[in-house]
Order: sequence, then C-alpha cells, then structure tokens
Amino acid sequence: MSVIININDARWNDIKLDYSAIVKKALVIRNTGVEVSVTLTNDAEIRALNKQYRGMDKATNVLSFETGDSELLGDIFLSYDTIMKEFEQAQKNPSSFILHPSSFQNHVAHLLVHGALHLQGYDHLNETDAEKMESTEIKILKKMGIANPYTHVQVPFAGDAKCPGGHFSGSDSGVPRSGGVVGQVRNIILFILLGCAASFGFAPYYFWPLTLLSIGLAYYFILVRPLLYPLSFILYPFLWGAGYGLMSFSWALSSISANDELFRQFWWFYPFGFLFIGIGSGLVFALPFWMTGYYIKTREAHINSKFLILNSQFANATAFALSWTFVLWLREWFLTGFPWNPLANIWINFPIGQSMSVIGALGLTFITVLAIASAAEFIKSRSKKILLLALPLVLSKLLTLNSELLTSNSNGKAIRVRVIQPAFDMNMKVNNSYVRGEIINKLIQLSTADGIENIDLVIWPETAFPYAINSTVRMPALGVPLVTGSTYIENRRVYNAMVLADKDGHIVDVFKKFHLVPFGEFSPFNILPTPANLARGPGPKTMTVGDATFVPAICYEIIFSDSLLPPTSYLLPPNFILNITNDAWFGTSSGPHQHLDMARRQAIETGLPVVRANYGGISAVIDSRGQVLYRLDLGVRGAFDANVPGAHMTIYRRIGLNGIMLMIIIICTPFLIRRRKKRIEGSETPAY
Repeated sequence: MSVIININDARWNDIKLDYSAIVKKALVIRNTGVEVSVTLTNDAEIRALNKQYRGMDKATNVLSFETGDSELLGDIFLSYDTIMKEFEQAQKNPSSFILHPSSFQNHVAHLLVHGALHLQGYDHLNETDAEKMESTEIKILKKMGIANPYTHVQVPFAGDAKCPGGHFSGSDSGVPRSGGVVGQVRNIILFILLGCAASFGFAPYYFWPLTLLSIGLAYYFILVRPLLYPLSFILYPFLWGAGYGLMSFSWALSSISANDELFRQFWWFYPFGFLFIGIGSGLVFALPFWMTGYYIKTREAHINSKFLILNSQFANATAFALSWTFVLWLREWFLTGFPWNPLANIWINFPIGQSMSVIGALGLTFITVLAIASAAEFIKSRSKKILLLALPLVLSKLLTLNSELLTSNSNGKAIRVRVIQPAFDMNMKVNNSYVRGEIINKLIQLSTADGIENIDLVIWPETAFPYAINSTVRMPALGVPLVTGSTYIENRRVYNAMVLADKDGHIVDVFKKFHLVPFGEFSPFNILPTPANLARGPGPKTMTVGDATFVPAICYEIIFSDSLLPPTSYLLPPNFILNITNDAWFGTSSGPHQHLDMARRQAIETGLPVVRANYGGISAVIDSRGQVLYRLDLGVRGAFDANVPGAHMTIYRRIGLNGIMLMIIIICTPFLIRRRKKRIEGSETPAY
C-alpha cells in the first residue's frame, strides 16, 4: 500500500513518528494496492475544511474524508494545535477527559488509527458502531505497544464533541458534509431535478445523454462521494426516484380528464395520484442505490465469514448494475407488473438497441448501468483499469449481428392488413347519448372506403366496438375477417377482449386480456375506487386468420418481455404480434410515444413484427428490427394498408427473461463475493 505524508505545519517535524507504518497497521481490510493521504496541519487549515465540508466553523483534532474506493481510500487531516491542547488537558485534569494518552506521540497515533478506520467505513453514530470502532482501535493500538487510552468514564459530551469524543458524537464521521440547512435544501432540489432530467432520454425527446448524466451524477454523489451522511443513503435516492417517476409516469393521470363524466367522478384523485406516483417511484428507483449502499456497508460485518465481499470499483459498479436490473425484473411481476421504460429503450433508435434480440431489454439495461457506474468510479479513482468495463458495450454491439438474420414470413405468403384509427373524441366514445350505431357506421366506412378486395384482415382498436357482447353476437360482415376490441361478457364476468370474426361476422375466437391495468381496470387490494372492475383472462394464446398465426396483446400487455407467447408458440411459430390499444385517454402526452417504443422493443426481442391499431394514435406497423414502416399519428382519423413484414427467431426469445436474469446473476457473483481461502494451520490470525 502507499501512504502519502504532507506536512503543512513545521511543528510536526519535531514529532518522531512513522506515520506511514501506523496507517498500514490500522488497515483491517486486506488490499495491498490502496493509497491513503495524511496531511499534518494546524487549527487554521482544519477549521477551514471543517467549515467548508461540514458547516462547522471551528477546529477539530482529526478529519477523515472517505471515498469508499478500494485503491484511493481517502484523506486524513490532523491538527497539531487541537491535539496538543487535548494532550495537555488530559495530563492536567484526567478526570475531565475520556482519553488518557501516555504521550503526545501515542495520542497522535491513536487519532491516526481512528481516522484510518473512518476511511474503512467505521463510525460512531450509535452505541453499537461506537463500541465496535473503539474495540478495534484498542486492538490495533495494543499491537503497536500502546495502552488502552479509553477510561470509559461516563462523561456527558455535547453532540458536536471532538472525534474521538464519546459515543453518539458523530462529529467527524469521515465523510464530507454539506453545511447547514441551505446545503441540505440545495441537495434536495438537486436530486429532484436530476431525477426529472433522467426521463428525457425516452420518447418523444430522445435526449439520452441527459439520462446517462443524471444516473451517473446520482451514483457519484450518493455512493462515490456522498454529499451528506447518512441522508445520502436514504433520502437522496428516494428524491431522485420520485423526480424520475413523476416526469416519466404523470402522463397516466391525464386519463382522468379525457372524458367529462370521468373527470366529474375522479377529479379529486389528481393530488393522490401525484403523491402515489412520487412515493411509489421514489421507493422503486431508490432500491438500486440502497441495495448497493448496503453491499458496501456490509463488507466489514462479514469480515470473519467464509465468504469475502469484494471491495473494488469493479465490485461497486457491478453491484449497482445488478441491483438496477433486478429491480427492473421485479417490476415485471409486482401487482400485475409495470416494466415501463426500461433504460435500454434510450437506445431504441441506435444500432446498439438491436442487441436486445440477444440479451433483451434486461441485459442491455444491465450493460448500460454498468457503464454509467464505471464512468463514475473512473472519475473518482482515475484508474485506467476501469476502462476494461467498456468491453460489455463492445460486446453488446457485436450482439446486434443477430438482427441481420434473414427475415421472412414462415408461410411464404405475406398477410395484408388494414389498420383503422377512429380517433373519435373520448366524450363521443364513452357518452351513451351518442348513437352507438353511428360509431359502427363510421368504422365500417373507414374499413371499406378504398375497397376491401386485397385485404386479408381488418383491425379495429381496443374497445372500438361500442357494445358489450357475448359469443352469440354478430359482428359487422365486411367480407374479410375482422379483429376488434370489445367488452366481452362470459359467465357473468366482464373482460376487455380482442374478438376475431370471420368474413360473415361470426365470432370464431376471443382473447381475454390477462395483464390488467392497476387502478384503471382493477383496484389492487380494493383500496381505491376504479373506473372498471374487469375479470382477468386465462393467459397468452395464439389466434389464426387464413394462413397466418398471430399473438394477441391488448393495451399495455405489449410492454411485458416474456409473457405474450404461449408455450405452444414453439409448435406453431407466430407470424406477428397484434396489439390493439386506446391511448386516446392520454391525449398528446408522452405516454403514447413511449407506448409505441415499448412495442418496438418487443419486436426486437422476439423477432416478430408488431401491428398496432390505436384508437387515438399512434397506430403503426413495426418490423422485426423495431423500425416503424407505417404509422398514423396522434389524433389523426384514418386507415392504412400494409403487408405484415417477415419474422425471425431471436436468441432472446429462446432464452427468455428469467434465463437472462439468471445469467446476469451467475456472471456477476464472482465479481461481488468470493469464498475465502483456507488459512494455514498455525499461522498468525490476521487482524479483522
């Protein structure tokens, strides 16, 4: 290890101590490559540092600035003036001082050991931590031939006592602090704004550098060089996540005002909705920071276990990327799931996004977060080794070669579809005073306006058919098969359904939505009223029209990575995914644009083209590489005809979401934790 000694006050030249040896003996972690800086100074300099970083305009004996880095542990500052005053006070009036140093040199050695322990994560913010730190100091000093300096006299100390200065002082915890209320308010605003900025990497903005910068700065200021301890590990990640969630998901609340009747019933939900989104997002997106912070903090707690929790920039960055990816995986399943906007989606318009055909959005998200955290660690340590973490990005680019596979329709005949986008006002659609028969007439006109001879399938969007139906109802006879969304009743249960009718209007197949929207289509735990109380369908399936087989998906079912394809899809591979939805509820917000990108991601992952019929836009045909070939924008009433592009089998479709998650965990584990080597019997037991 390397210890750099800086003497900023000449009086230290008269103190004959091997400062470097003391620091080395104070290292309880086993890493020979670390570097520590020790600055021997005076009250004037240490007071300035104390005021700048901790908001305390006074001198102290020792300040430790912990980096949390395995190579550059941090800086220790010792003040000659304060240490000498303490020593003289202890000699003159021992009963008034908790420390009983036998010499000035021993007092300096003790404080240097104390500062070095701070750099390794030790602290005295509570009784348990203080006792652990104190006992460790005593053992280290004993090996140096220095007697126990603590008398354990119960002396009441103020909350800003010097360090070491009794339990619960918490004065010199070893972490740079932002001063006062102004500094805390500044940091609170900073993290909220950083979280908001992270949302601009997604549609419709695509300003991805801002997303990368936001996550990188949050990682740096929370886990690398904390702005304030302990709030940096609790409050700041929550504030960042709340800002990110509010900017990313508040568009969902615009559905309340999409219809006058709905607004009259649920206007009061606006403030609760914002509160729910803010708190929920804060908790979810803070989890990766909290999990990584816990990983870092538990290194010393497991020092005597048979497993070694690794301490390095590589381990920290890997822990953060794994935590982020694990939380994204959890979002697939919690309640009905809401894995909206995986970080991988910021690459949807770039070649690197094609790597999702191999590793999925989960894998590309892991690589992206790993690169962000690695950059923050590199800035901190200035170690060129961290540049090796760029290799996963290179690998993800190589994985895009899978998307270059020849795409072709497995049946040799492309199916031609006509996609209808009614774009009726939501008041017209929902209000019963409007003649529902007129809505059907307009849909038929849009479907048949340019002739129907060369069309294999007409597609109406989610709930386009304005009646609740059952299997006995006849749909409009268009002369070609029709797919439409409708409310479907079966066994006294109400479903959001996709109905397939033949050319004569007879219903031949029904798909019932099984991923329901929380608070919109059902009320989780029945804790809040909801506009609908729908039954859940049995699960994924395939439907067949002519020579083509497609996978149905209603509304946001398209966003789930690994739940659309039924097990039987390997026996009869589908030709495309058919997604009907109604984003008119969300007006011109960012929601419909992001929903389209979720469908594009699904196409890349599965190698299946996606046909979307959206009530108010954006309707589209997307090829198996995620490229939009045809589209009708928001609010545009109309129709378009398109040949469904060819499909191909992707590696990701074979591995699946859970397989990718398992692979990531297996790959990461050796970089996070290792089994300790057995100690040679009879050898000296190393200090913990």
